[in-house]
Amino acid sequence: MKKSVKKRIEEDSHPNLEKGMVRVKGEKWRDFGEERRKYTLGISPEYVDRETRGHNYTFLHTHPTLGKDTVVENPKTVLGEINLETFKTNEERKKVIESLRKDDSLFSNEDIMRFLTEKNYRTAIVAQRDPVNGKVQGFYFLRKTKKTPELPQYPRDDKEMFKWKWLPQIKNMRHAFPWGGSAFFAGGDSRERVVRDIANLYHLQFSTLLP
Repeated sequence: MKKSVKKRIEEDSHPNLEKGMVRVKGEKWRDFGEERRKYTLGISPEYVDRETRGHNYTFLHTHPTLGKDTVVENPKTVLGEINLETFKTNEERKKVIESLRKDDSLFSNEDIMRFLTEKNYRTAIVAQRDPVNGKVQGFYFLRKTKKTPELPQYPRDDKEMFKWKWLPQIKNMRHAFPWGGSAFFAGGDSRERVVRDIANLYHLQFSTLLP
């Protein structure tokens, strides 16, 4: 990973929001995404088509993981308004915050499903970033190979979503994930094991760049 990309992420002034970047084949890295949120990045299929113009591309986005020594003075910075309402006591909030300290920023189920069902999406990168001080702690990579199967494309029309989800190839893909494709894997080592198992199943190259 080039230092310029790491530096560009760390210079961003909103470390508690996910940040997206894209590199279209033959072009430089640039910011990517329609709406930045604390635990997700708003990107519609139409936006992807418009910005990548049918070319192969690499997509990078950040996931939050608190550093071992990072002090959280304001829970709102990490949890956001919704979670502050959900977790009302200091004890509950502390537990959620500590989970962010222990959890590696691996790909979510949705990350991998979108990666597998976008033909021109060739490399996926997650940058593990501290949501308080903005420091990048490492990178996770998924790359397609010549053996990676081509799956039915993620729908451009919401009306096609139900039909798409029950196509045999998509149904099999969803069942490859724990709990049939819920938002996130189980934490810890089991989470990385699931990513590696799916990488093997779909002939993807999985690698890390960590301290």
